[in-house]
Amino acid sequence: MNMPGNPVYNPLTEKTNFTFASKSASNATIAFVYIYVMTFALTWACVAWVYPPELFTTGSRSRGTSMTSATNWFVVSFEISLCKRVED
Repeated sequence: MNMPGNPVYNPLTEKTNFTFASKSASNATIAFVYIYVMTFALTWACVAWVYPPELFTTGSRSRGTSMTSATNWFVVSFEISLCKRVED
């Protein structure tokens, strides 16, 4: 069933397209996504970058911070690769 507002997957481009019944609904969705991303970036996104350096002593701070950053990037990349496999 293809109704306005429902996502439609295009296997040719491998992207999901959204169609809305009105232009204002489309603009409101985009605005709320931007507000969500801005709120997340200002609140929780910094946790992975600010807290780890504070946990380590001065002598081990650079090594500990690099390990926590690498772990953060690895976990995110791994989760994204799992999501791509689920879509296939």
